[in-house]
Amino acid sequence: MQIVKDIITFLYFLCLAPLIFGELSYLVMPKRIFAKNQQRKELSDKASKNGLESLTDSELKRHKRYFLYAILLLATLFFGLFTDQWLLFITLVVFSSISSWITNRVVKQDSVKIVVSYVDAVLTFSVLLFIIVNQYHLHIDILGAIKSCF
Repeated sequence: MQIVKDIITFLYFLCLAPLIFGELSYLVMPKRIFAKNQQRKELSDKASKNGLESLTDSELKRHKRYFLYAILLLATLFFGLFTDQWLLFITLVVFSSISSWITNRVVKQDSVKIVVSYVDAVLTFSVLLFIIVNQYHLHIDILGAIKSCF
């Protein structure tokens, strides 16, 4: 029974790899990825206003890929709440929500949006990497460490 649990845990944490590579690509090419995200947002707005029929074949493919990536992201974050690293996954959700709120509602200049998104990518990349390292090597009880501080 323990081997099954270990295999499922490994497969789950393997699902974090595309998310880590997505954040890493943002760290390497922030302006290019930001421009792609803007195109994705416009494509999503177009699809929601006019329906999927209004999209060309290439736009529909991009829209489906983004949708699958978003589903993977949400599923990974949701199931992460049921692991030992749940507090770190909540931290990721909070970081991403704050970053999204700032870039969509507060800031209007693209240069500031790129910086905010870059900082979010650094934090998300670091937390995801720490989750994996902590799961397999460090074994730090995050909640216990926080409780011991108070």
